[in-house]
Amino acid sequence: MLNKILAQVLICLNMIMLFTSAPVLAANDLDKDKQFLLGPVQSVRTVVISDPNRIPVVTTKLYRRDGTIASMEIEWKTKSIIYYDSSGRSIKSEKFGADGKKTVDGTVYNDVNHTYVTHYQQAGYPREVRGSLDKNGKIIDYYKFGLDGTYEGKTISTCDDTGLVKKINYYDKTDRHFLKVLYEYDERGLCIVQTAYRENGSVSQRVENEYDQHGRCIVSKHYESEVVGSAECILKSQTQVSFDDEDRQTGTRSFERGPWGETSTIITYSDFDRYGNWLRGGLIYEYPNGHIKKEGPLQTRIIEYY
Repeated sequence: MLNKILAQVLICLNMIMLFTSAPVLAANDLDKDKQFLLGPVQSVRTVVISDPNRIPVVTTKLYRRDGTIASMEIEWKTKSIIYYDSSGRSIKSEKFGADGKKTVDGTVYNDVNHTYVTHYQQAGYPREVRGSLDKNGKIIDYYKFGLDGTYEGKTISTCDDTGLVKKINYYDKTDRHFLKVLYEYDERGLCIVQTAYRENGSVSQRVENEYDQHGRCIVSKHYESEVVGSAECILKSQTQVSFDDEDRQTGTRSFERGPWGETSTIITYSDFDRYGNWLRGGLIYEYPNGHIKKEGPLQTRIIEYY
């Protein structure tokens, strides 16, 4: 089960690397942990351990004094580093292979002409991505091109006057429209519903978010439609964040529904520092048959402040 958690962590980290220059998403949109950090944080080093005999996943994030992320380093067998500008946009990604070889992906933003271009060296990525920026410098569309310069597809975003993304349309290399994602927001500009539609117009997935008075996402529900063409979405998983009376994050509880019932994963946080940030996370599982299993420390953090 710990290996499953490790796999989920790696998937999340890989998605971050994938979206280094993806449409719409800026660095701070991906840095979900920052909303739960207290105090003038300068750096956070997180170690995730799945097994004492396995290599841990180590993530190090550096922040500027204004709270924006400056860089993120991910180390597990290999090492990757993403660098961000003062607006939270990724500008360079370095990946170091097991042989020590380094590949560099870079993005250049032209805020005068509202355009950008990203050049990739890493295998598995398009050779080049380019597109447009909105008035706030956020990526709103991107066009992918392969190794030989051939067109591989595009993503087009529609934003409102405040810069919030309302719709994203995805197209393949034949310009076939195969996916649409709609976003809904509350009066604070926080995304409360995200709905993905298939090519035939049926709902594929829906995510619903709830926030506290500080704008922190405390509940996230993930629905899926198991039958293509069905209008019904079933709740498949849910994550809830808890706090104590001192506003310290004390835990995260999530569940997944499978063919054998509901399995819950509970991470409890402890060893709080002077600002109220947790330094250790423990793991508990609740299985469909009622069995409860406790594991050792899953996460440890070292936090430095300005």
